Parts: sequence; C-alpha cells; structure tokens
Amino acid sequence: MSGFERSNNPDSHDAPGSSGRPWPDDFTLEDEQFAAELRAFFPIEDEELPPLYIQTLLDDDAQAPLDRSDLRRMTYRVKRTLGLPHKPLFTHQWAPSAWADQVSVEHVTRAVKRAGRPVMALVALMIFCMVTSMYLATPSFAQGLRLLFGDTGAQQVAHYPSNVAPEKHVTATTAAPPAQMQSFWLGQTSGDYVYQGMRTLPQEQYSRGPILDIQYVLGERTGQQTGSGILDIREFQISESLSAVLQSVQEGSASVVSVNGLNAVYVDGMWVTVTAPGLRTTWQSGTRSMLIFERDGVIFWIVGDQRDGLGEAQLVQAASQMGPTTMNTLVQSNLLSVRLVGAELSASLRDPIGYTNEVYAMIPRTASPDTAAGEFVTPGQPPQSLPSPLS
Repeated sequence: MSGFERSNNPDSHDAPGSSGRPWPDDFTLEDEQFAAELRAFFPIEDEELPPLYIQTLLDDDAQAPLDRSDLRRMTYRVKRTLGLPHKPLFTHQWAPSAWADQVSVEHVTRAVKRAGRPVMALVALMIFCMVTSMYLATPSFAQGLRLLFGDTGAQQVAHYPSNVAPEKHVTATTAAPPAQMQSFWLGQTSGDYVYQGMRTLPQEQYSRGPILDIQYVLGERTGQQTGSGILDIREFQISESLSAVLQSVQEGSASVVSVNGLNAVYVDGMWVTVTAPGLRTTWQSGTRSMLIFERDGVIFWIVGDQRDGLGEAQLVQAASQMGPTTMNTLVQSNLLSVRLVGAELSASLRDPIGYTNEVYAMIPRTASPDTAAGEFVTPGQPPQSLPSPLS
C-alpha cells in the first residue's frame, strides 16, 4: 500500500490526530513518522499533493495490466464460483469436413468485400509474382535439358520424338562448301586412325551449302577393337533461316566438356529401332560416341565407336589436334590414300554408326535458341513410317 493512500479499513485512517484512528496495521514506527512528516508538508485535504503523486499511484503494482496467468486465475475462480465445468467455452475444429461446413461462397464474398481495394491489390500482386516465377522457371528448366554452345549442341528428350519428319535436301548439288568456310582436319594420321578421304554431302535444311565429311579409319585393328573402325567428322555452317541446330538425344546421355577452352557436348549412345515387341525406337548407350562443338563459325559433329576405344577422352583429344586445312590438301591426300586416280573420291567412305537414326532439332531464326521448340527431322526414315513387322 502506498504511504499516501487512505486505508480501506473504515476503522483506520492514514494520519493520527485527525480522528484519533490508528495507522494501518502494516506501518512500522519509521513509516508512521515519515507519513506524519509528509502530511505536515502536503496536507491532502487542502489538495496539496506531493510531486509525481499521480504517477506513483499509476506505477503501483495494483494498477499494472493483467497478464495471461492473472486471466486464467480469474477465469478459474469465476467458473468455480458459478459451478461451471473447467472446459473451454469454445472449441476449434480443424477437421476438413467442419472447415468446409463453415466456409461458403457467401462467406468468401463478404470477406473479399470487407478486405477492400488495398488488400485485393496486394493479393493480385502476389498472384502476379507467382505466375511470373513459374514463367521464368520454365525456360530455366528447358535450358537445363538443352546444352547449347553457339549455334549447335544437344537437345535432351525423355523419349524418341513422335513428330519426326524425313530430312529434305535443299538442293541436289554436291558442290564444294562455301568459300568463306574454313576447313579443319587431323592430318594424315591421328593415333591408330589414318586419313581415308573426304566427300561433300548435299545441302540440308539446317546447313548453309553442302556439308564437308572427313573420315579416318583404323590402320591396324586389334582384338579389342570390334566396332565400325570409322572416325567421322562433319563440318558445316548453319542455315541463315535457323538460330540453332541440335542433336536430339536421350536425357542423361549428354555432358559438357571442353575442347581447347571451347565448350562442347559429349553424347554417349544413339537411337536404335527395334521390331519386337512392336516397332519402336529406343536409346542404346555404350556403342556410338559423339562430340559436338563450334569453332570460328564452323559446326563440328565428330562420331566414333566406343567398341574401337573412341570414348569421351579420345574424341576430345582428337578434336584438340584439329588444324586448318584447304580443300586442295584434302583432295590430294585423298588421292594419295585411295591410290586410285580418276576414281570417285567418295566410293570408299561410309556413313558413320547410327547416322540414319540421328534426330535434329531445328530452331527457327525468329525463336530463342535456348528455349523455343523446333522441328525434328532425321536423315533416315522415321520409325513411324516403317512397315509393321506383323504385316
């Protein structure tokens, strides 16, 4: 109790002598003496109050706000006095059925109306941010499945595309590639491989002019080399109507490598067509190896056979040794290798392993090469157009 308050006991008074009533029971002799001195200086009945008197009353513990424990004790005493059970007056039901019963279209409509324009604007902004995030995440996901460096790379797909069309030759000419395109080769030999010759393939939908095809073959085959024995290098420039041309391969079969500081793509495997059970095309790993990269505007598709020992490391090593050359050098070396003057230069060259089942994704110039879908073509016949083995 404050020393300046009157006692709640009607038989006592906070100052002796005014009515002869004693001091409060909890006062000591010092308290009585101190209170008497204060009363002499500040007689309350004359409204002469001590400094900060009101603040002292407000700071009293009796005036402090109630906390949770006080409220619980008060609730308990009230219930005990009234004989009420000690249970919550209101219970929360979180079952889906109970929640569904309490929520209706009318309730939602009223809540929206009460929310007002600022709240609805905030909700609309949040929805816009979510939609934008999904839109931005979709290209990132597509780019993760598309390894693109320059104008070429690999498009990874979950399965063989269903809308593959036969590739169309732009022209029947087999003239030399464009004069501005620089040619590259490995020299007369590269490891166990010897230069076999070159040929120009007809211009395709994805190429600018004919395609230069250079081949090397195994000089002496060992017992462990059971593959095709061919190292095939195709060189071309991309068509002006396209922004990219990609090899379509199975998901997980492509990885990023480096060729003399240039980013490249290594692909393990090829598409193969099987006739049982039913006609279908599936991915086969462990046979064909392929390296894809671009240098000085020239796209390189290098194909080897893993059964001959041409894996990722061997293809990267060979590509690192490639140097510029001229068509005259390739032709002269071709004549030297086949030793048949006047014979058709392409007579001894063969298609590399898996060539007829390759699938190319051609991205138009007007679309983004990173994310846009393209047209799928193949140099062979799509498996959908082949006759059924049951017919």
